[in-house]
Amino acid sequence: MLDDMRGELDIPLAPVHCEGFKSQIWATGFDVSYHAILKYIVKPPQKKSNKVNIIGFTTGTSWNSDADVRRLLGALGLEPTYLLASSSIEELEHTSEAVASVSTCSTLGAYFGVGLETAYGVPYVRSLPPHGVRGYEDYTRQLAKIVGKEREMEAYMEQERALYLPKLEKIKEQLRGKRAMVAMGPGFGSNYARILQEFGMKVEHLSAWHFDKQYDDGVRPTAFQYLLDNSPNDFTYSVNDLQNYEFMNTLNRVNPDVFISRHPGSTVWAMKIGVPAYNVYDEYNSFGYKGTLRFARTLLNIIINRSFSDNLAKHVRLPYTDWWMNQPADTFLEKEELEVGR
Repeated sequence: MLDDMRGELDIPLAPVHCEGFKSQIWATGFDVSYHAILKYIVKPPQKKSNKVNIIGFTTGTSWNSDADVRRLLGALGLEPTYLLASSSIEELEHTSEAVASVSTCSTLGAYFGVGLETAYGVPYVRSLPPHGVRGYEDYTRQLAKIVGKEREMEAYMEQERALYLPKLEKIKEQLRGKRAMVAMGPGFGSNYARILQEFGMKVEHLSAWHFDKQYDDGVRPTAFQYLLDNSPNDFTYSVNDLQNYEFMNTLNRVNPDVFISRHPGSTVWAMKIGVPAYNVYDEYNSFGYKGTLRFARTLLNIIINRSFSDNLAKHVRLPYTDWWMNQPADTFLEKEELEVGR
């Protein structure tokens, strides 16, 4: 059908095959979209550019993050190409000419990054995502190493550290010991659990929308591996408990000082039981030292000024019984017997 349409429409056409609910991984839609772009739109490189493919959800419009990204890349003599939120066909065609590819979320960007690296030799930066102090430093140093400008990057980061980290340390003193629950996709969830631990907070539970045991290059997710190697405490980890009755059950039993999610509806429900909550909707929320400081200030403000969630809880009647809220969240799941070797 597409072959017939190509003669009628003067635009690139690409088939996208998605399993939908049949897939066990909800991020399949990301991968099949990028597969279509790699196969039908990206062209072989004609020359190398000074562009960096930034694979993400947005273009850095929140908090003027685009200016921060451009200032960072400018220290290396580079410029960003944001993918795919506002990409032109021409920009997609030339992604094979970039000096490197990076991603704000590896669940989203790994397929395209690995694909460009495999097909056209564009290095894909497999660092921690650029959020929090540790993630930002890993991200920037790996990118600088690719272009051979480690010294320039260290000089830039030293200026940034002097400006933002002393302020961050003062806020961390007030966040230390606070308890948190995180509910996000597997990449962002592991990443933000790490950031909270950088603040000295205690992560009690992490709920992931799904779980990737490895990415498209066969490597275990960097953010998850970092937690395994460096988490100061053990915490419970659940997967695909997205329904309100499930995560509200868990949230009620964990009863954290703050609930961090990447879904606006879930934060509203958290506040209905008196738990202060914050929706990390934008991927540049805690980008770099500046964004990390902003995020820490926001968390502290939410935890201290909790009158709204306290008052809301007093006037809301939940649709769940006390019996249910005290059961394990997987009470009604059937146990599946796995047959091995058949």
